[in-house]
Amino acid sequence: MKTLLPKTAFPAIFLLVSFVYAQDFPAAELQKPGKIAEQYLSLLRGEIADSKEAELTTEEFRAQMSLGFARQIWNVTSNSGGKFESLGPVTSYPYLSDGYKSFAEVILETRKLVMVVLHNSSGLVSGLYFDSPEPASSPPPDYANENSFAEKELIIRIPGWPLPATLTMPSGPGLFPAVVLIHGLGPLDRDESTGPNKVFRDLAQGLASMGIAVLRYEKRTSYYSVSMANYADSITVRDETVDDAVFAVRMMKGIQGIDPARIFVAGHGLGAICAPLIAKEAKNTAGIVMLSGTSRPPEDLVLDHFRYLAMLDDTITKEEKTEMYFLKGKVDMVKSPILSFDTPREELPLDLTGSFWISLRECEVTKTVTELKKPVLILQGFRDYQVTKTDFDSLKNELGENDFVTFVSFDDADHLFRKGTEKSTPESYKKPGNVSEDVVKAIANWVKK
Repeated sequence: MKTLLPKTAFPAIFLLVSFVYAQDFPAAELQKPGKIAEQYLSLLRGEIADSKEAELTTEEFRAQMSLGFARQIWNVTSNSGGKFESLGPVTSYPYLSDGYKSFAEVILETRKLVMVVLHNSSGLVSGLYFDSPEPASSPPPDYANENSFAEKELIIRIPGWPLPATLTMPSGPGLFPAVVLIHGLGPLDRDESTGPNKVFRDLAQGLASMGIAVLRYEKRTSYYSVSMANYADSITVRDETVDDAVFAVRMMKGIQGIDPARIFVAGHGLGAICAPLIAKEAKNTAGIVMLSGTSRPPEDLVLDHFRYLAMLDDTITKEEKTEMYFLKGKVDMVKSPILSFDTPREELPLDLTGSFWISLRECEVTKTVTELKKPVLILQGFRDYQVTKTDFDSLKNELGENDFVTFVSFDDADHLFRKGTEKSTPESYKKPGNVSEDVVKAIANWVKK
């Protein structure tokens, strides 16, 4: 759970332009905000004079948060972990159009915290919060040969929303085919971390071990979780996924060592639904990989998902029947001709906006795939309860006659494409695992053929 300190408002304009580039990380410009973040924690801990506050923070931040109250927040937060021991290395990235965001691990006697600091263009502190560290992650998969690739930090310079990214590059001379990974629904990091599982890290390192470059990046709704709250009532699937992915794909075409004629879009869940549209708008992509995709109306999956979870104990209670009744009403609202951008989120599934559900209609999977006539690989795990065999079969029925579409299923894979035999549940996502090597090989063999 986050301990929040007030943040300043951020610009509400997103300029969609065709120009995009990557910048190597770290850059000299990122050293100053990191130093200021270190000094501000020293100020909170009383290690430097209070008079330094004006040199380290913006006027707006000081107006919202007195130094005394900020110290109270720090004391309450840190006291739960005992004596302060050290501050880990500070990592800073660009944030919004002209600011920065810094991260550092705060090591206490009995626990760890993550300090997140927002900065203005001069590096001064404009926001601060403390978060719990990620749970211990699963180790890299055995099939990832660390001697066969190198990982490089990049910044995708999307105007107004620069995003940190990792390029996993095979060793040796290029030109290499490349894959851009597109996240599922929700505020996900570049590894698409789900509990201790890191789906995109596994895919990136596994594919790079087989000679394929991979780009993965922080999702806007994760990296900009604070500022994206300003758009909570108007967010669309373009804000959530499509626009940033198009920028990322275009960026890959200009990276040295990448074959610009062999860049593939690979989406998972919502990313799979959006992948054909992303490939279409990015232009000149080599093909599309859909992991746990569907051509069915996404709102129908919400009902199926609820029914599955309700039946895990083989009984649907009276309360669950009531909840399902109201959920059905929300699903019907998505299908209704009266659905509008102004429809309250409370009346719609998953608390998503009317603008989001309307914008999803643009992702016409079957129509777009048929029009593009690009190679498509559709992958499905049959232990997946979020996107199921029903969805795989639906895609087969609609696209199976096209010789440019390949279908591969895995009887033992769940939504995270981990092997197993037990029934998939939300609790099972808390267990560490890795993407199945069979899945990675299927993608690699298809990309390289």
